[in-house]
Amino acid sequence: MALALLATAMVLVAGCSNNDLSLDPLPPIQTSTTTTTSTTIPDTNRYFYEVRSGDTLSAIAAGFGVVIPQADAGVMMPLLLGMLGLGGARSYERVKGVGK
Repeated sequence: MALALLATAMVLVAGCSNNDLSLDPLPPIQTSTTTTTSTTIPDTNRYFYEVRSGDTLSAIAAGFGVVIPQADAGVMMPLLLGMLGLGGARSYERVKGVGK
């Protein structure tokens, strides 16, 4: 134990000497900067829409000609119920203090 303490003290003293070359100032860092300028041309094909109360996503999409594919309930329901089940199980664990 005493030998380990002595060895640690010697390492610390050797590491704190004033002869350390790492205290020398570093050379200056060479940097270069380039600047580019570009002009943005307004996009005349852009459309904006202000959402109003009662709007639905499908109605807004239809107004812009976007078709939203219908989701297959046979695929989506097991996924939804699986996610709800995992969330419910995690909530139960928190209430009971089982998991961290």
